[in-house]
Amino acid sequence: MGQQIGILGAGLSGLSAAYHLGTGYDIFEQEAEVGGLCRTIEHDGFVFDYTGHLLHLRDDSVRQLITMFLPDCFQLHQRRANIYSQGRCIDYPFQANIHGLPVETIKECILGFVDSLIRHTSSNSSQKSLSFREWVLETFGAGVARYFMFPYNQKLWKTRLDEMAADWVAWSIPKPTFEEFLNGALGIKNSDFGYNPTFLYPESGGIFQLPLAFLSSLQADKLHLRKKVVAVDAQKRLVTFDDRSSYHYDRLISTLPLKTFVGLLQNIPESIRNAADHLRYISVYDINIGVNRPYISDQHWSYFPEPEFIFYRIGFPMNFSKNVVPEGCSSMYVEVSALPHEEYAEETLLEQVYDGLYRCGLLKKTDEILVADVLRLDCAYVIHDLYRSRALATILPCLEQYKISSIGRYGAWEYNSMEGAILAGKQIAKRLRL
Repeated sequence: MGQQIGILGAGLSGLSAAYHLGTGYDIFEQEAEVGGLCRTIEHDGFVFDYTGHLLHLRDDSVRQLITMFLPDCFQLHQRRANIYSQGRCIDYPFQANIHGLPVETIKECILGFVDSLIRHTSSNSSQKSLSFREWVLETFGAGVARYFMFPYNQKLWKTRLDEMAADWVAWSIPKPTFEEFLNGALGIKNSDFGYNPTFLYPESGGIFQLPLAFLSSLQADKLHLRKKVVAVDAQKRLVTFDDRSSYHYDRLISTLPLKTFVGLLQNIPESIRNAADHLRYISVYDINIGVNRPYISDQHWSYFPEPEFIFYRIGFPMNFSKNVVPEGCSSMYVEVSALPHEEYAEETLLEQVYDGLYRCGLLKKTDEILVADVLRLDCAYVIHDLYRSRALATILPCLEQYKISSIGRYGAWEYNSMEGAILAGKQIAKRLRL
């Protein structure tokens, strides 16, 4: 008889693990539906995801899997993204598109980038561990740091940048060559720059189509909804739920936020609990707005690095698919970062968001707002601070000794993509089946 594998959380990582295991599992989800944060809501004809969920595929196995699940679902888009800086819009990413900024700003960015190249070739600093702040200065120079990298990331992470590590930037923040940087300063287009020049998005139904596709492949009697975990006895290998039911496992896969999951564990070394206490994350307010005017923007998303705007990014779902808005309307999701203890009153938050949208020109005073919903995503992004890697080196191997694997964006406590979440489920299934 095979081992019994419990899976906590039916987001993409948990669903992928169940799919790739095939049999011998039970998957538990505290919500009434699968998907985790990869879900979609509908309000008066407007379709919104839980902030932006755009599919960037680099792995052939994931591409083949999604094509098999949803052969005619996704549309391919060429990225249209910009940055609102100093009262004007430039193409994203900043470090390859500074043309259009004030000439003094361009000069400062060029001099800083050249200086970073000179310092990089004359030192061996790449061999040491850098903070994120040091990495930005070494990689892009003082000008790019001042006008985009520092203010944007400070606004997003709400953490001192010299307290953050640089171990998450390799795939997410592209570095231009000198020629690419100079092209961007002169207004010569750099084609397909960055990790996300294209993306896939469903033609209809929002990103929820992806977890639904996994759901259709699972054994119906092995999915257990409305099952909130309240305790996990690591020695007895017993999960207890809020309805007082329990589940005994041979192996456990957790996709719950690692900090939360460790708090549920019983009979574990105190060192594990102490390590998890210092893991940090940010919350995100997702403000979904429907407007009774077409074409408020031709972009897929826009960045706002400057502190006079409360939001750090805005996405425009109506440019992902025409089927997510009523005819003649536009939509946007506005993202505002918050520390776990920070809370905004909904009315106050909306006032500040509207003020910023009017000032940058996305909204007009004559616009009719048809929908305005505010969602708070409590654990939205994990913070890669300088403590994180040491904490994970303590926590994750110890959990494995108790036959527990913590995986996925939140389970492994990492900055990752939807593709990465799917791969995490596939990899743990392969390892457990060996």
